[in-house]
Amino acid sequence: MKKLVLMFLLTAASFSLIGCMNGDQDQNEQTSRNRDNTLNVNDQRDGRNAWDFTGNDRNGNGPNTVNNPDMTNDNGRYGADNNGNNRYAVAEEAARQVADLKEVDTANVICTDRNAYVAVVLDDNVDRLSKRLEEKIADRVRRADTSIDNVYVSANPDFAQRMNDYAQKINNGEPIQGFAEEFNEMVRRIFPNAR
Repeated sequence: MKKLVLMFLLTAASFSLIGCMNGDQDQNEQTSRNRDNTLNVNDQRDGRNAWDFTGNDRNGNGPNTVNNPDMTNDNGRYGADNNGNNRYAVAEEAARQVADLKEVDTANVICTDRNAYVAVVLDDNVDRLSKRLEEKIADRVRRADTSIDNVYVSANPDFAQRMNDYAQKINNGEPIQGFAEEFNEMVRRIFPNAR
């Protein structure tokens, strides 16, 4: 009888050990808590690092290098959406330097923080705004105001007229709140790819 009880206890113990082991099916897997692709709070991949998520480097070979020559981080406040604008100012010296170009008849330049928006009316013998002329204009604006990072240029007649109106309002001391949203919307429409 002792053998029968002992045999019964051993069998019961075996079944209970086998039953407990069934729940541990992932024996060879480890939980990885290291995430190499996470960003710290201040680690922005927006122009100040040498690599971005598209695989382009920011050393002159990738996007946003023309309009961000010093590779500064602006946290997205200074693109065409420019919701972080703290100032609207008419840059008369920059406008004068742009208008001095032989291809340009008149120019208006409005600066918002680190952006400059340039509306040009081209000379009669110039039919369109070439990339080369756009770069010459941007260079003149940056030379006139070294705080400018991004220069957006357009020869659109509607844009030129509105920029002239905005420049007059700013020079007359009208409150910026009255047209700031309209100005920002116009900029988004004229420069949709500038972010």
